Amino acid sequence: MIWNQFSNSALCSGCVKDPRLKEYISTEGPRRRCALCHSTVHPALEFGTLGSVFRDAVDELYIQADGLSGDSIGYLLQDQFDVFEDWVDPDRLIEIVEQILRSGIVDPKDAMDLPDYSASFRAAEAEWDAELIQRVTDWDGKMDDELAPFWVALDDMSDTLVAGTTVFRARLHEDRTRLLRYAPSDLSAPPSEVTPAGRANRKGSPVLYAAQEEAVAIREVRPWIGCAVAVAQIQLTRDVRIVDATPRQIVNSPFFDELIRWKVNLPGLIYAFATELSRPVGPNESHRYEPTQRICEMIKAGGYEGIRYPSALGSGSNLVIFDPSVGQVIGVEYVRAQSVDLAHEAVPDADPLYDESPFDNMFESTTSAEREQG
Repeated sequence: MIWNQFSNSALCSGCVKDPRLKEYISTEGPRRRCALCHSTVHPALEFGTLGSVFRDAVDELYIQADGLSGDSIGYLLQDQFDVFEDWVDPDRLIEIVEQILRSGIVDPKDAMDLPDYSASFRAAEAEWDAELIQRVTDWDGKMDDELAPFWVALDDMSDTLVAGTTVFRARLHEDRTRLLRYAPSDLSAPPSEVTPAGRANRKGSPVLYAAQEEAVAIREVRPWIGCAVAVAQIQLTRDVRIVDATPRQIVNSPFFDELIRWKVNLPGLIYAFATELSRPVGPNESHRYEPTQRICEMIKAGGYEGIRYPSALGSGSNLVIFDPSVGQVIGVEYVRAQSVDLAHEAVPDADPLYDESPFDNMFESTTSAEREQG
């Protein structure tokens, strides 16, 4: 075995905050002097033993940056995962991580193939996003393909809405001449024969769009001041397993996980997808439904029954539940909108009028042809 000059140095569990790495060192390491804190109180493992553990994580998540952009590997790991305790000196931390990454190489050829871990690195998120989007584009509806890790990684983002949970759905009472108030059936999902295409559904395939908070449901229908709004309380008749696409920390350790690249990067792409679910679509932009419809179909194929995503109109969450029959309207209340808040900002002449989405180029050839035919 080839060791660099630091391979016999050791890192102790007392300096480590990452739960998986801490447990590994505590279980496998004897008590010996730590190169970071110089204590002999805690179990410690040699850099040569830890080298492959760190390289497996780093090589999956980061790539060498061009020019002066990027940061050190040690900084990236600490900033993203809190690998070390907060009291550890940042400069010493960066130095120790580089030493560990260069330790414990078995084959001299492997040592020659290593990246320069003392250089600047960046997250490989953009490259991973492009690869996944291409896989989503090519998905043929089957579960036995290269996207198998997609559904496994989604499990970390799953949640269950238990039976009896109440969600809300709103509808504007736009016709001032209509004196009859909406009945519960008027606020259920529409029947298939009149269901238009939406962000999460194909034409003729109804889903239940709702919100977890009453105020969010009201904001989502964009009422004007003085507008009457019917709000339905909908109770779930059974447990519903969903993907939670609201931003939150999913992965708390980059170590000992074969799917770490998926589990770290997939939430970011799903959050971007959730933003797409919230974005309004113009009357001539129905082709923009295709990417979100496709990903909803993939999530459904994985055994999930809905998606929670953030509201684009403030705090709170929206829901799409693929099987609308699980929601039973238990009451309808009318409210009147009293204020409308609309924040805005100037758009400089050099800026695009609309923000780009990571999904904008998906299915471009297909949707272009559809628009030409339309």
